[in-house]
Amino acid sequence: NLRLEEQLKKSGIPTVHFVSPSIWAWRYQRIEQIRRAVDHMLVLFPFEVDIYEKEGVPVTFVGHPLAQQIPENPDSRAARLRLGLDPDKAVLAILPGSRKSEVNALTKVFLETAQKLHQKYPEMQFVVPLVNEARKQQFLELSKDINLPNLHLFDKNVSQQPISRDVMEACDASLLASGTASLEMALYKKPMVIAYILSPLMVKIMSWKSGQSAPLLPWIGLPNILLREFAVPEHLQEEVTPDKLMQSCVRALEDKEYIQETKSKFETLYKTLAIDTPRLAAEQIWRVATAN
Repeated sequence: NLRLEEQLKKSGIPTVHFVSPSIWAWRYQRIEQIRRAVDHMLVLFPFEVDIYEKEGVPVTFVGHPLAQQIPENPDSRAARLRLGLDPDKAVLAILPGSRKSEVNALTKVFLETAQKLHQKYPEMQFVVPLVNEARKQQFLELSKDINLPNLHLFDKNVSQQPISRDVMEACDASLLASGTASLEMALYKKPMVIAYILSPLMVKIMSWKSGQSAPLLPWIGLPNILLREFAVPEHLQEEVTPDKLMQSCVRALEDKEYIQETKSKFETLYKTLAIDTPRLAAEQIWRVATAN
């Protein structure tokens, strides 16, 4: 889009860019093209405002549309009943990702972690939402040699919202791949453990494309990036082991002070992001369009 916007702006047509590229994580130098191409940047995250103001690019924070789709007060019991789960027994959501590579990398280690948790919590329910039939079949193939009681797989919606959100609403805590799901889980105000494994080839490709050996920020999970702290644990590459993941999961399930502190941080985050994004975006687009 930036190439097209640059040509439009040169032609005198005002340009508004909705959703900033993640220059705060990779390839910050893209700011030069953004400055040439964009009359006004609409951003989803509050911290992005400072970046664009510093770089002299007009900017407006408009909130995140996901926040408006998620209830302010989730009803875990109702969600468990929709899913056919026991409403009185603990639930751990397991989300190994939506991409084939993510599911390949994380399924076995997540399920091995769940096996260890089952030994500690024999009645715990493990719930896995799968985005489509392909991911379901992939998950089943990867898990065929792993025996895990109380494992529930879902690939069909049970309500008007995506199945993953029913699972998020139902759970006590989650073990998940880094990505948008971590932000959704934070908006449901649930503790989580974030994990991610990149193949050596992908590490080389990202380093080559960006000129960086690592992200510009110390965090990879969106909740931590937004809160500017390690509010929830992140396990990356060789740190993704069943023992380490289990240790973090136990804290997310048992440590009442930590759970309440995390929930409080996520409540603040929810209120920050849950503003009228469509209206704010439309108003700013109208201002730019009518200013010339």
